Amino acid sequence: VRLLIVPAVPTTDELVPRDQLLLSPEVRRELVRTVRAYLEERCPLTTELAVSLADYRWVSVRTRLIVRARPDREAVDREALRAQVQEDARRSLYRFIHPVTGGPDRNGWPFGKSLTMGDVYPLLQGIGGVEYVDEVRFRPVTFDSDGTVHVGADERLIRLGDTEVLCSHDHEIDVVEE
Repeated sequence: VRLLIVPAVPTTDELVPRDQLLLSPEVRRELVRTVRAYLEERCPLTTELAVSLADYRWVSVRTRLIVRARPDREAVDREALRAQVQEDARRSLYRFIHPVTGGPDRNGWPFGKSLTMGDVYPLLQGIGGVEYVDEVRFRPVTFDSDGTVHVGADERLIRLGDTEVLCSHDHEIDVVEE
């Protein structure tokens, strides 16, 4: 039996800070030891347990959303609409691409489930005020040992390994009137 642990985090529709998911080596060892001991007491003798923490794949979504041009409205109202659409899109992406509460069924991102355009287009299209989604691209995000962030080139699909779950990084959302 393989058990992968994802720590609970307090946020559901905001950026999950990386340090909330990456536990210190001491905490990690103690958590794995405690969980393994608990499960071994309850497993049949022939069961082999493999307990570890999940691996995380960080992704940034770059998108361009189109809202209806409203020349009859004041510039400040049009800007407020664009800002609201941008904020709603950002929160929707953080909610959906979340290791603990995200995914298609809101029970956490499924281990090994890839992120596709078909997952994100309907999500963004459903945001109030969006006429259509013009573009979506995914950018894989990696970190150096010192925490330096590296954002990769645009991709159309993020494939995950069996032990990986998806996490949001900062998203780039452009809202344009047409």
